[in-house]
Amino acid sequence: MQTKASVLVVVAMVAVVVSQFVIAVPCYEDSPLVAEGHDVYTIQDVPPMTSEEYDAIKSILERSTGNWSGEMSEDECLGSKNNPRVKSKRFSVSGESHFDGEKFELKLNYASQNNSDVRKTITFILKPDQFQRGTAGPKDLAQVMSTSKNAFTFYARIIYEGRGTMVREFADVVHLKGDQLVLQTHLYVGGVYSTLTKIVLTH
Repeated sequence: MQTKASVLVVVAMVAVVVSQFVIAVPCYEDSPLVAEGHDVYTIQDVPPMTSEEYDAIKSILERSTGNWSGEMSEDECLGSKNNPRVKSKRFSVSGESHFDGEKFELKLNYASQNNSDVRKTITFILKPDQFQRGTAGPKDLAQVMSTSKNAFTFYARIIYEGRGTMVREFADVVHLKGDQLVLQTHLYVGGVYSTLTKIVLTH
């Protein structure tokens, strides 16, 4: 496995490992950027991917296409930092994924708790020297942290601008093992830990 570290992401990668096991992060813990003394609203340079990282991720995404079904779980932090609580949700999901050599899309369908139909799309953009979570733009490039034959991890920060500015940080794992695909995300909002999402799918 190839790995690299940065002061911006080393804390997140301690919390997220390439496996199917979840390592808990305390609710409202400082995000990787905040923990290292950085301003979450300041754009940070992202080092380019290596050719080895590109090849490894491309191989995994090529093998992650097709029809899927499985379960998605969400554990969301509520309450205050001094009195936090976790709200857990579980959903049965199904869908399909496509990869055209640059854009990977996983489209999932599931029923919400009030039985309304919900669609969730996960998008990755892969180019020879850069990786992106979603399609927000070049300022939201992700930093690939590790790659292996069947898994990769990355850290992404996306700045949403509208009536106000919101920053979300993602520490993600993508793990393909046989006919099972696992996607795991630790989400930080406004500089603090918010939600763990885990999706386990099989062909």
